Amino acid sequence: MQHPTMTSSSSHPLQTLPKELRNLLAGGLAGMLAKSFVAPIDRIKILYQVTSAQFRLRDVPRVARSIVEKEGWGALWKGNLATMIRVFPYSGIQFMIFDYCKNYFLHETERTKTQYKDVAGGATMARRQILERRNTSTAVAVPSSNTSASSATT
Repeated sequence: MQHPTMTSSSSHPLQTLPKELRNLLAGGLAGMLAKSFVAPIDRIKILYQVTSAQFRLRDVPRVARSIVEKEGWGALWKGNLATMIRVFPYSGIQFMIFDYCKNYFLHETERTKTQYKDVAGGATMARRQILERRNTSTAVAVPSSNTSASSATT
């Protein structure tokens, strides 16, 4: 699906890349953006993990203010570069594999659909043959002379 601002004649240079590589880039960038968004909260969490201070949710804003006052705004993202180096390949590969699996399981090829129809049709025909044989043998069956009904009359 094209982006609403793109016309059908325009082509972005990224469109020439293989779909898997585009998914790798998109997933990696999305992961980096999401992780950067929560980095300040992650930094505060790590500070609690490495100190003996007891965690209290009501203290989180105070801890954030303290970090900003002592070290500046950038300190809330301290260590984020190392996280980005880890997150980009992880998120990119995850998204690329997700898209591959989604297409594999949800968008079957016509050949696969035909195979399923053939199997279903074959199973239906086999069932029909079994039922017809059973019905035919029941309708044509000749009662034997040793049945309980014939012995009751003699």
